[in-house]
Order: sequence, then structure tokens, then C-alpha cells
Amino acid sequence: MTELLSRLAEACEQNSSSASIAKLLLNGELQCEALSEDAAPDDLPRWADLQMRLAMWRRVYPRLGKQPAFRSAMAREASAWVKRLQHDDLSV
Repeated sequence: MTELLSRLAEACEQNSSSASIAKLLLNGELQCEALSEDAAPDDLPRWADLQMRLAMWRRVYPRLGKQPAFRSAMAREASAWVKRLQHDDLSV
């Protein structure tokens, strides 16, 4: 998951295509769902929160994705999630 989020942050920073970002977001949602199946009960809220955030970004990206400020915010947030997952030893 940390690799996917890092790729997402990089894609946003590099102004990658909307299709490639949408694919990363969808894959992230699916990966969160799969990871939550084997997660410890205490970790479930974190995976659900991340999955909902990725779903929200995917829904609003077609409308806001061309705005540099939105892309920058997404990149910062994805990078923050990488650090959070690494800190909590959930960097899968």
C-alpha cells in the first residue's frame, strides 16, 4: 500500500494522466479492502478511513484534477499516509 500511495503522490506531482491516477485510486481502494480482511481489529478503522479517502478522491478527481492546488493537496495527503502507515508498522 505504501508503494501505491508513493506512486500516487508522484503521479499527482508530475501531472500524470487522469486515467493513470484514476487507476491508482481504484487499485488503492481494492487493496485497502483486501488488507482489511486480514487486519487486526484495531487496524480496521485506519484501512476504512484510507479506503474512503481514496474513493472520495476518485469521485472528485474528474472535476478537480486539473487544478494544481488539488493535485498538490492529494500528493501531500498520499505522502502523509505513507508516513502514517510506516509509523504504525502497516507499510504493506
